[in-house]
Amino acid sequence: MIQSTILSEKTGRPVFLKLENVHEVGAFKVRGAANKILSLSEKKKTWGCNFFNWNHGIAVAYVAKKIGIDAVVCISNRVPKAKIDSLKRLGAQIEIVGDSQDAAGERCYELERGKGLTVIQFDDPHVMAGQGTIGLELLEDLPNLTDVIVPLSGGGLLSGIGLALKWIDRYFPESLTVFKKWEGKTVQNAVGPLQ
Repeated sequence: MIQSTILSEKTGRPVFLKLENVHEVGAFKVRGAANKILSLSEKKKTWGCNFFNWNHGIAVAYVAKKIGIDAVVCISNRVPKAKIDSLKRLGAQIEIVGDSQDAAGERCYELERGKGLTVIQFDDPHVMAGQGTIGLELLEDLPNLTDVIVPLSGGGLLSGIGLALKWIDRYFPESLTVFKKWEGKTVQNAVGPLQ
């Protein structure tokens, strides 16, 4: 964690940044992938795991390689070559299916039904708990923390961090403002109390 001098000056209060890009896979996603894969039974681990999003797929492939299990990552033909090369370097079996993440997702669930592979999805409770370790570290490093800004795409990161913050400190502020980038537009939603 580092303090941002520029953001602190602009806001008139201390602003810290949690640099999740320093993980070997370049993103926080390794936390959730590791937590989910390590929670699998030994039998499930022998069947392998899969995912249909290249960013999370890289984290799944990385963790699978580290513990010696197979990973199948289903992606669309729109995934950039650099990401495919990363998946190959990590030893993942890659299935390129269709023009969308939805088509790749359908194939992923076919593999789950047909071969027993475990789908490791961003909204899985074990994945969200893994992402929630960020919240625990924030409170450990900054015990007087009052505000946290979390980027949002699928919601696994925000859910994990929010749950961890409320679990540890039930008096942590009960509402968040969520900004989501969607097709070039910013959408603001007020989120009610975290339970």
